[in-house]
Amino acid sequence: MTGDYASIDVDALETAVDALDDTLTALDTLVAPLERDFEYFGVDTTHLKKLLAARDELTDVVPELRERHRLARQLLSEYASHPALGGGTVVGFEGDLLDDLELTHRADIAESIELLQAEGVIGEYATTMHREWISWTLQTGLTPADMVERARQEGVDQNTFDLLRDVTIWRTPDGRPYARIEDAGDAREIVRLIELLNGGTPSTTDERRDANSWSYSSLFGLRNGDVGLVLNNGGALVATPEGILMAAPGGKHLGIIPNTVDIFSARGGTMWGEIFVLNGSHDDPASILEDTITNGVPPPGSGAPSLERLLRHERVHAEQWARLGYTRFIWEYLTNGPSNPCEHPLEIEAGLADGGYRCSCGGGCGN
Repeated sequence: MTGDYASIDVDALETAVDALDDTLTALDTLVAPLERDFEYFGVDTTHLKKLLAARDELTDVVPELRERHRLARQLLSEYASHPALGGGTVVGFEGDLLDDLELTHRADIAESIELLQAEGVIGEYATTMHREWISWTLQTGLTPADMVERARQEGVDQNTFDLLRDVTIWRTPDGRPYARIEDAGDAREIVRLIELLNGGTPSTTDERRDANSWSYSSLFGLRNGDVGLVLNNGGALVATPEGILMAAPGGKHLGIIPNTVDIFSARGGTMWGEIFVLNGSHDDPASILEDTITNGVPPPGSGAPSLERLLRHERVHAEQWARLGYTRFIWEYLTNGPSNPCEHPLEIEAGLADGGYRCSCGGGCGN
C-alpha cells in the first residue's frame, strides 16, 4: 500500500487490540490444553482445531496490531503539538506504518520460538507473553540463536509468565509493559517477571533485591515490608522495566494529614530500597501511575527528561541502597548535603540529568 493514504483511530485500535489480546489469552489458557484431552478420550477435534487455527492467526496479528498502535500513538503526539492538526484521535499517513525492519523483527521472533521449542524450553504453543519477552529481548541486541541460553539463564519455561495473566498491565506509548501490584505477597515475583518481560535479566539483579529485602518483608510494613506499607495506606504500586517498584501514596488521613507514605518522599520523589515513592498524597493514586505510564512522561513534580531515564536514575539509587546498607545509605545521603543534589556524590553517580537536576557545573558533576 506504499503511496496510498490511510488513517487510524488510535483509541479505537487500542480497544480492539486489547479485546483481541484477551481472546488470545483465553484461547491459550482454556482451549489449547483441551487438544490432548480430546485426542485421549477419542473426542472429535475438528471444531477444536478451528479454534486453534484462529488462535495461531491471532498470535501473529496481535503483536503487529500492537506495533501499529504504538506507531500511530507517536504520530498522534506529533499531531497534538501542531495547532492545525491536534484535538482528535485519528491520524493519517501514507504507506504502511510497519516497514521492512519490522518484518525482519517478526521473522526473528518466529525463529526464536522454533529454537526454544526444539530445545524443549516452551511447548507447542508460545503464549503472547513469551512472544513479547522474545521481542523486547531481541531489541537488547541478542539474536535468535542467543534466546535458548538466555531462557536457561532466567529459568524461562512454558509457565513462566502465568502470574501476569490476572495482573493489570499498563503500557507506555512505545508499548513497554508495567504491572500493577495489588497483592504484596506477589510483589517481588511480579517485579522479576516485568523486568524479564522487558528484556532484562532479573537473575543478575536478585542479589540487589536480596540486599534490599526490607522493601518486601519486615521493617515498617511488617510482614510485607514497605510494599505492605504503601498498600495498607491506600497507595498504588507498579513493577517497572528497570526491575524496581514505583509507588504513589494514597490520600490524606482525615483529609488534612499527609499520607504516611508521603512523609518519606520529597521533591520529585524519593527512592527507598526497591521502591521509588512519588511525592504527595493522592486521592486516586492508581490513576496517577496509570497516567504517568500511558503518557510516557515523568510523574507530577519531577523535572526528569523522560520516565525511562528517571527510572534508570532511581535504579542506580536502589543499587546504592544495596551496596551501602540501610543505615549507611541514609547517613551518606544526609551528611553529603541533600539540599544541593548537583554536588551530592550519590546523585552524581545516579546521573543528574536523568534525575531531572539542572546543574551549571557542566560534565564535571555528573551526567
